[in-house]
Amino acid sequence: MSFYMTEEGRRELFERRDDLQRKIEAVRVSRSQTCRHATWSENGSIGDHAAHDNEEQILMRQLHDVEEHLRQRTVCPMPSNCTTVHINHVVDVRQVDNAGGKGRKLTYHIVGHGEGDPSATPQRLAYTAPVAKAILGLEVGDIGEVPGIKKSFEVCSISMPKHKPAEKSARPLLKLALRK
Repeated sequence: MSFYMTEEGRRELFERRDDLQRKIEAVRVSRSQTCRHATWSENGSIGDHAAHDNEEQILMRQLHDVEEHLRQRTVCPMPSNCTTVHINHVVDVRQVDNAGGKGRKLTYHIVGHGEGDPSATPQRLAYTAPVAKAILGLEVGDIGEVPGIKKSFEVCSISMPKHKPAEKSARPLLKLALRK
């Protein structure tokens, strides 16, 4: 099954992968130094070796998960306009009650699967979340209803995200191309 992610989410996964690879290498170096300087009869050396093995296994599992995410996800292209809500748009919505009253205004950045972050500003909302599903494809002024919870949201504005400068984006692409 393929999921969508933003270019920013892809960049973060590559950075996470590179970080895990560095940590794995550091554990391997540390283990080889521990084994070279200790004899098996010394107190604790077997435990130290096992601890390195355990740490490496945990990091290897995490690396496998990140690489699996990279294989399963497709980068969603940046939307070309702001007429309808798409993945990678920043959307201002206002909650609307059943009587037509309007509630507070909320801002969401619609992002890829697994990229959601409720503590971010604006709140990063995965396209698979119920509110995002309700507003995807809508235009300014349209109202989308979230099934099951009977909440509706009016789209107030649609804009492009303000991205942080991408310092490392070319490096992971180059590394990936060199591996193949």
